[in-house]
Formats: sequence, structure tokens, C-alpha cells
Amino acid sequence: MSEISIAEFKQCLSGFNIIDCAIHSKEYFYIIGSEDYTKWSKSKWDSESEAPPSNDELIKHVIGFSRTNPVGKRMGRASVTGFGRTMIECGKKPIREALAVTLEGDVFSAAAGKNSIENGMRAWDDGGPSRGGIHKLRSIDGVVYFCGGNNSVGTRTGIDSWFGHTHAIANPKRSDGLYNALYDIDGFSEQDVYTAGTDGQVFHFDGKTWKQVAMPTNIELSAVCCAGDDQVYISGRKGTTYMGRGNKWTRIHEGSQTLPFRDMVWHEDRVWCTNDSGVWFIKNDKVERANLPDGIGAYSGNLSSSDGVLLLAGYGGAAFFEHGKWTKIFSVAEMSRSVLE
Repeated sequence: MSEISIAEFKQCLSGFNIIDCAIHSKEYFYIIGSEDYTKWSKSKWDSESEAPPSNDELIKHVIGFSRTNPVGKRMGRASVTGFGRTMIECGKKPIREALAVTLEGDVFSAAAGKNSIENGMRAWDDGGPSRGGIHKLRSIDGVVYFCGGNNSVGTRTGIDSWFGHTHAIANPKRSDGLYNALYDIDGFSEQDVYTAGTDGQVFHFDGKTWKQVAMPTNIELSAVCCAGDDQVYISGRKGTTYMGRGNKWTRIHEGSQTLPFRDMVWHEDRVWCTNDSGVWFIKNDKVERANLPDGIGAYSGNLSSSDGVLLLAGYGGAAFFEHGKWTKIFSVAEMSRSVLE
């Protein structure tokens, strides 16, 4: 049983791949859909003789889902064009809003029932907060943070307005000619923030200054979770995961996966982790694959946790976990079959 109608699926998701998700409130979720060019007709894209289209050529759908509306009126979408790789997060301060931001710093905002495409995040050379691409958004204490290329960090301060922490974070020149990057950020509060990225780099903010954290590794780090058990979990290549705080860290898992974790979030009594290959959890210092109900595992890819709800969304569909129970929002395979019938 799906939580949306076939008509809602056709309008919002048919022909689109789910690439991110965020919880706005206990009753309202957001999903980002990116046009699936492999389903284009040959007249639009000839796969045998043409390279795949660039990401900014694909339409993006910013999709809202309301749990409280009746089926048939639960899902709606706004379309944006010219947006490249897009991520989404929801903030509560200084205003309650959903933000879709691209790697290049394009910004779509949805607040108080009004959708708008903003001027975009200014680059470092133009006095802006980012000296590289935007890699992750995260709500900390209700404020949306970003982290990105060349060790950039910033916060959302209002409509079309961002504050940069980037100037306070080291960005050492590399001997290999490549660039530093921060891939994830999380915090217990605005006075206790961690961000992690290339070559085992981890930085901590205490509300006044940013300092680099001594980590027992130099692997690329992809995911951070400041957890409800007062520990920080940082994961990287092949899912290898460290636990600790400050300069005291222990490796709790030597990963053997093909993909690193994309998202790590705290929900109820454990850390939840996902990538396109599945869902795991961390409890009692152990990483274990989650035993999900039939079909739910196919929705892996992206996680969001807020207001007592865990949201899982990926190429296969979307579901949420609350009070120990999974609820399927929709299955792409089931809905797609119904569209064709």
C-alpha cells in the first residue's frame, strides 16, 4: 500500500531518479528528483552516438510530501532547470524553509508557501563563503550549514544570505596537485561542530575557533554523525568508521564495501548509515547491516532524521521509520508498473 496515488507519482516522480531527501517537520518531507535521461527517446538523446547529457541539462523536481493530506493530495512539486548536482536540507532558523543547493552554489528556497530561485551563493573570489563546490548541507540547531571544496564551510543567515567560516579553516596546498574538500558536516550545537573530508582531515568548531583534529587515518572521509550517545562517528573509504571526540578516536569498523557511506544520522538509539548499496546501523560500537522489511532495502541511498522520524529515499522508492515501524511512501517499481497498465 502506497502513501501516494498513481497520479501523484506520474506528476512528480515518473521518469525521475531520487537523489536526496530531507525532513521539514514530522508531517512534511522533501525529496529531490533528477530527470532520468536513460528514458529519453532516441530523438532527444542517442545513446549510441552521443555522450550523456550534463547534470545541468536534467530537470530537477523539488517534491513535497504531506503525511496529513488525503491520498491524492499528498505530493506536489516545483521544477527547476539549469541546476546541476542538487542536494536538499530544511532549516528552522532564521526562518523555516527548505533549501535545494547545487554543487555550483545555485539555490532554490521554499519558505512560507513561496518558492524562489535565488541569486546563488557567491564564490570566494567574489566575497562569498565558498572557495569550491558545495558537497553537503546539514541542519545543526535548526541552522543550515554547508561544507565543500577547498575546505569551505558556511551557514544560512537569511533569504539569499550566507555567512562564511571558510577564512578560519586551513586549506594547505597539496603536493599531488589536487584539491582539499570537506564532504560532510554535523554538530551537537552551533558551538560544537565537526566536518570531515580528504586525507583524513577533520576540523572542529567550538563556537569561537576552528581547529584541525588529529585523526588516526589519512583516508578520504565521507560522512559525519554527532550522535545522541554524545559520540562522533566519522566514516570513509569502504565504510571504515571511527568513533570519538576531540583528539581521541577509535576505529570501530574496517570497511570492505565498494562504496563509502553517503549519509549517517542518529535516530532513536543508534546511528543509521546508507549508500546506494544498502542500509546499516551502528550500535554498541558495531556496524551491522540493517534487517529491513521486504522491499524497504531497495530505497537505500539517502537518509534524513528529525522530529522523531527517519526518512529513507533512493532510486527504488521512499519510506519512513517512526516508533519502531517502517511505513512505505512508494515503491518506484510498483508505481511504474501501474503507470504502464
